[in-house]
Amino acid sequence: MQMHLDTALQNLHCITPTDPSGEDEPYLWIFFIVADGSTVRQRLDDPLRLSANITIHSGSGRPGNLSEAKSSSGGNIHIPEPVGQYQSSIRTIVLNLPFGTPPMRVFIPGRMVTICAAIDEEAVPRDAMEAAFNAVKVHIQSRLNDFFNDLSMADFAGALSDPIDPIGAASDLFNERLDTVISQASDEARNIAEDTATDWVKNDVDWWNPGSWFEGAAALADKDEPIGSHTFTIDEARIINDSLHEGLQGDLRQPHINLGGAWYVVSGYSNATVRFVPGDHVLNQLRDPKPAEALGLPERHLLQVDRKCSEPGTVVLVQRRAHFQQWQIIVNYPFMPYRYTLDGQELVGNSGTIRLNKAVGFPQFDESKFYFTGASVETRLVTINFQRLPVPGSPQLQKILFSNDPADGNFELLLAVDGLLPSGSTVPVVSEAFHFVGQSIDFLDGFLQRYINCVARMLKEKDIRVKKTIPDRWLTPEVAWNKYQEIVNQLADLQSLQIYDARTIEKIKQGIAGKLKLEIPR
Repeated sequence: MQMHLDTALQNLHCITPTDPSGEDEPYLWIFFIVADGSTVRQRLDDPLRLSANITIHSGSGRPGNLSEAKSSSGGNIHIPEPVGQYQSSIRTIVLNLPFGTPPMRVFIPGRMVTICAAIDEEAVPRDAMEAAFNAVKVHIQSRLNDFFNDLSMADFAGALSDPIDPIGAASDLFNERLDTVISQASDEARNIAEDTATDWVKNDVDWWNPGSWFEGAAALADKDEPIGSHTFTIDEARIINDSLHEGLQGDLRQPHINLGGAWYVVSGYSNATVRFVPGDHVLNQLRDPKPAEALGLPERHLLQVDRKCSEPGTVVLVQRRAHFQQWQIIVNYPFMPYRYTLDGQELVGNSGTIRLNKAVGFPQFDESKFYFTGASVETRLVTINFQRLPVPGSPQLQKILFSNDPADGNFELLLAVDGLLPSGSTVPVVSEAFHFVGQSIDFLDGFLQRYINCVARMLKEKDIRVKKTIPDRWLTPEVAWNKYQEIVNQLADLQSLQIYDARTIEKIKQGIAGKLKLEIPR
């Protein structure tokens, strides 16, 4: 799932300026931090630990970045886009934790953290404050990367064993620790800023020049003062719950001590767009829960047409079989509720049955067809049973299981999934067709195989090469699984010859199962 955030702090409203005369000019330090699946990952060699490469984004931190705006009580100061706006894609952090059987897969919302601080410009040179700004930026970036790199997933084992809401308990613990380190970094920032600005003045002022010496001494005595700071956190789960829009407003208020309590309010917004892409869902066929059953007695047919590899008078025995099939759909994104529909009919509740009017095919013996298989088609009501179930190892996800009645024959369904927002708007997830093959026919006594072998020999003698294919209508559940097993056996031979290792073989098996739309255990 792809989410794009557009976050902007647009306005600084003055309630009480530091200097009632309006001589002081506030400016802003704004840092944008993205902590998500692109910047925080699970270590391959140590799955209980993380690896972080967070980079802080920001505009200028120089005095004057608000276009020399004067602050008078009740006034509004516009925050320029280069200072107050940032856009980024956000990805979910996905962790595979070796807790339990099967191992637990946990989804943590990606987030954008925005730290905003207003500062009252005094006598410190602008280059000195820009140096302080950059030092604070590096410090916060280092603190956050250290936090994630030092974090152990083992610390969350206790929360994940919560009997009521294990993911919620673990998320609360994670958020609490992240908020703590951001707060600590913000508190440390003031001392770092002051020390950096002071060092800049002492190191860069020309102390042999009386005019420069006087300005440097004044700067050290009259430092720029932080008015107040506020941290906004926009995570993907919360902004979805807010229908993809959040208004941002925070107090930047100076403590009443010292300079008497300057007070500004910063405001803006964060908008999100969401798009689901291939791979965000899995729609596949499960292995049949029971073998195909014979329907009635074998049918006896007498060939009448004279054609190559089949002679008139040949007796063909055909057995009709019933297939009880199951398909499942899993949306691999937990932070949004979903609506599921089959042919436009919504699935309501945790389980149930729906009936749909469909064009249904029943396979029939047909001597005029190359593979001797045709179909009779009729329109009738078909029955689909559905059930919502948890996904083993992924407690934040659910799957929908569909099953058929073999008596309904063969038909196609269109499955549509939409994400639901509290505003009533929807986000399309997938629209995909799948087939139920409720009935098939088998040719007994090896008739069809003899016929195909005969045709193959004839084509070979004529030096005609054809690609061996199986018609769609022959892709019954048994054929698909038998084809998969045949390939697996061949892969086992390649592994025994040490052509591929076990990990590569497993990846190939998963890929083949995906193409055949089969669900196999990992």
